[in-house]
Amino acid sequence: MTKKIGIIGVGNMGQALARVIRHGHPDYELLFNRRHLDILDDLSQELQAEPVSVKDLLSRADLIILAIKPKQVVDFFKENESLIAAYPNKLWLSVVSGWSLNDLAKISPQTWIRLMPNTPVAVGQGMIAYCHPEHVSYGDLVEDLFKDAGLVEALSEDLFPSFTALAGCSPAFLYIIIEAMSDAGVYAGLGRDQAIRFAAQALAGAGAMVLESGLHPGQLKDQVTSPAGDTIKGVRNLEAKGLRSAIIEAIIAAQSIK
Repeated sequence: MTKKIGIIGVGNMGQALARVIRHGHPDYELLFNRRHLDILDDLSQELQAEPVSVKDLLSRADLIILAIKPKQVVDFFKENESLIAAYPNKLWLSVVSGWSLNDLAKISPQTWIRLMPNTPVAVGQGMIAYCHPEHVSYGDLVEDLFKDAGLVEALSEDLFPSFTALAGCSPAFLYIIIEAMSDAGVYAGLGRDQAIRFAAQALAGAGAMVLESGLHPGQLKDQVTSPAGDTIKGVRNLEAKGLRSAIIEAIIAAQSIK
């Protein structure tokens, strides 16, 4: 039987998750909803999805992904209280930042799974952390649904702030590093586009080496740094300028942990 997946709030993250689902499950039926359905025409055609009303989505979807803005949650459930109450056995997945499982259950007593994706899921190289109430287990379902997102892993909800800082905020930090590396490349004579490609691929390759080799990043660093070589000179400069400390402090600041 073909699964029907409804997505409420098809903004940037909703679109990214829709693409992941469509890529991994071309046979699934996708139902989209947002306040102005006409905005979804092009995306719906691209992903072979159907823009529908909240009522139609709730009645037809087997699983509902809530991807609206945090400030819209209370109003959404107030406006659609009777409709939602008419379908009490639906499984809901929330990607709403800042809303815990307990918060969600208080506003609407559904079966909830909480997801925390980062933006690179849009290109299949992202991460999704998920958690669900202790009395249910939907790990296989979540990991299969988003199998083309990148890394999908269960995580204790109390660690979501740490995940958000390390995986959710860090792409912005890494874009700064890529930009700085490309600036250096331009200074050294490379064209801007080529310098950006080289810098981005260097980070992508280094990440793949860590994941696929299983070696500690320090070991991989040591493999590149020959005695008295250019790389160790660069490492020395990075340490002198405080790069390591700056990255640690950025992650800590992003999760508001003192």
